[in-house]
Amino acid sequence: MPKIAHISDIHFGKNFDVEVWKNVRKRIEEFNPDLLVVSGDLVDHPWPFPMLAVKVELLACARAAPRNRSCSLSRAITTCAYGGTSACA
Repeated sequence: MPKIAHISDIHFGKNFDVEVWKNVRKRIEEFNPDLLVVSGDLVDHPWPFPMLAVKVELLACARAAPRNRSCSLSRAITTCAYGGTSACA
C-alpha cells in the first residue's frame, strides 16, 4: 500500500519557526513516503528569499526518501517567485 505524507500551510517568512520545520522534515524522512503532497500557503509573502528557501527545503525533503523519484514542485515555485500567477492560484 502506498504511503502518502501531506503537509500544508508552511508559511516560510518572518515568523517561521525553524525548529518546528526541522521536526516536520525529520518525521517525513522517517515515514519515507511514496508521495509527498504539499498544499496551502508556502510563504507569507512572495518575496524572493522565502520563495527560494521553501523551494530548497521542500525539494530536499522530497528527495530524502529513496522512493521519491520525481518532483513537480520546482516549476510551480519558480513561476510564483518570478511574478507568474498560474501556479499560485
